[in-house]
Amino acid sequence: MEGKMKEYPKIGIRPTIDGRMNGVRESLEKQTMNMAKSAAKLISDNL
Repeated sequence: MEGKMKEYPKIGIRPTIDGRMNGVRESLEKQTMNMAKSAAKLISDNL
């Protein structure tokens, strides 16, 4: 197994916004997606 990259299971990150309050979802979409991307990068960089 030497020389092979270690394989990890895939992890799905699903950004979720509560859309019950009018306009709140739309105002948070970009921020929430950026947080999900940051979490994915943190996990990828440290495994």
